[in-house]
Amino acid sequence: MSMPYAPPERVRLPWRGRVPALVAVAVAAPITRLSPRVMRRLLVLVSRGAREATAEETSAARQAVVASSIRCAVNGCLQRSIATALLCRARGTWPTWRLGARTTPFGAHAWVEAEGRMIDEPLPDGYYVPLVTVAPRAAREQPGVGLLRLHRDALSAETDDGVVLLNQRSGHYWQLNQSGVDTLRRLLAGQSADDVAKDFAAAYEIDPARAHQDITAMTDRLLAAGFLSRS
Repeated sequence: MSMPYAPPERVRLPWRGRVPALVAVAVAAPITRLSPRVMRRLLVLVSRGAREATAEETSAARQAVVASSIRCAVNGCLQRSIATALLCRARGTWPTWRLGARTTPFGAHAWVEAEGRMIDEPLPDGYYVPLVTVAPRAAREQPGVGLLRLHRDALSAETDDGVVLLNQRSGHYWQLNQSGVDTLRRLLAGQSADDVAKDFAAAYEIDPARAHQDITAMTDRLLAAGFLSRS
């Protein structure tokens, strides 16, 4: 899970500021041993009632966690990210928490975001594809948006060149190429169409507006065909 980094410069915290960070690190430790599904449900529950954290607030919480734990400072990305989110929650806020992966070369990573960007990570945006996301409630409940999810009647199966979707109720099939699969995974992980379009535009040097148009068109067709639903 963790990507090892050279230990960053650690600030010295006064005892009053260090105690909450140490508690967050300690509480995060057993959460890292949960399955991703249970972990997400727990973090969604914890995040309720919090306002959306700013980048400055999220960075301050992350720095406090790193200053309080050498494991979190070096290569404990899962514990570090969860502890950062928990410390934000103790201060009345919640960042966007993500767990993601990449395939070439394979790697997994957990991190926090705020104001649409990764916080204090030595990685470019889009380096990892988000697989599990716990966003602030305000971000999850934008009018007319809602989180996308596979429809309860939809099944998926991977093929050599993408994924095939089957709607068990209608009997209709839908095939997605690798680009479509990547798009769908990002949307199901909680990324907005705007964010996915920006990532694709940067990665493939295409027009962001055109990318957004294609993503929206694909999403609308999958929703209309009963392969996706909004929570």
